Amino acid sequence: MALDIGEKISSWISTSFLSKGYLSAETEILGSSEKGEGYLGDIAFLKVKCLKKDGNAEELDIVLKYGKLSETLRKKLPVQVAFRREVFIYGTLIPLFRNFEEERNVKILDNFLVKCFATLQTENEEVLVLQNAKAIGYELHDRFQPLNFNHLKLTFENYGRWHAFGIAYRDQHPEEFRKRFSDLECVIIALLPTLKSVIDNSEQTLYAVLDEQGELDLKKRFKGLLKGSIYESILYYNSKREENCIVLHGDCWNNNFMFKYTDDDKTTPQKVIFLDFQVSKIGSPVLDLSYHFYSTASGSEHQYFDTLLRIYHNSLSSTIKQLGSDPDKLFPYEELIRQWKEYSLFGCLLAMLILTVALSEKEDTFDIESMTDENINNMFEQLKKKNFTRLSSRMINVVKHFLGNL
Repeated sequence: MALDIGEKISSWISTSFLSKGYLSAETEILGSSEKGEGYLGDIAFLKVKCLKKDGNAEELDIVLKYGKLSETLRKKLPVQVAFRREVFIYGTLIPLFRNFEEERNVKILDNFLVKCFATLQTENEEVLVLQNAKAIGYELHDRFQPLNFNHLKLTFENYGRWHAFGIAYRDQHPEEFRKRFSDLECVIIALLPTLKSVIDNSEQTLYAVLDEQGELDLKKRFKGLLKGSIYESILYYNSKREENCIVLHGDCWNNNFMFKYTDDDKTTPQKVIFLDFQVSKIGSPVLDLSYHFYSTASGSEHQYFDTLLRIYHNSLSSTIKQLGSDPDKLFPYEELIRQWKEYSLFGCLLAMLILTVALSEKEDTFDIESMTDENINNMFEQLKKKNFTRLSSRMINVVKHFLGNL
């Protein structure tokens, strides 16, 4: 008889902690992900009481991420490829990078990554046992609100750190980098067919917005840069490979960051944690940067674009030096600007999709099990009624900024 989900969770936790040398692990389930929050998987929030070999007890706050268990969904959707990618990032890549920084006697990754206690992978299950960042004071940013400059400064600094690891590791271990990472399947390409209706609706919404605002020249210039449709263009940029590519975060919108504040002032975070590496891939750093900038910043933050690129590049260069490589040789600022002009359309296109999802009310979203054309159309209809002004303003500002920085 199949275990129910509570028994499965207890079994996963017991297996994870006993393999780490604990004598026992008792699990209390505190809650789970809500409707619309889990596209390919689910989340459980746990309190785990562990007994160490020395007899001392330890209480841990855990987030358990696991791929959808439905056999029907697993056949229909790329659940396995997405969750196996995140298992690979937390179970293989990040430990590799931690050893790399330890060899250089620096400690950088803890600035923006949660602790991973264990990863589990079987033929039909993928599980990540992660530290609950909320329990140590981190919180999600309101997805309806753009990130202000202080938030963006922090995220751009830490993207510089993350990307630096890929650049420096590739420089010092080129064969190992090629062997481990060069053939990583692009998860986004596997996901796109299930999102086509949302992407097509987003494209039509954008054109309607531009028409309504009389931005016909803007629309013509934008469409002239596409490789067909937005959907076809996203496919193109996910297939395009820069020679000096690195391992990316991959999913860079509001919901995949948690911020820590020192007081009640939510305008100035002190720390950030990056979440969700399910679509992590190989590519140009600009794929991360443009996706992040265009999907999280509003028009008023676009004025800080040059400053943010400098912040990013300074952080990237400083971290590359700490890791023992030469940033001026490997990734000068001029190369960042070249790649921005080459790849930033990707982030502009992703923003059209992400903004429609991020600005939809929770009651208008749906679980992956109920994703139908009818539900998608209803989501867009409700979005137009409730948040269309906000959406149209964000969309137009993204297109204007992108076209102004080619």
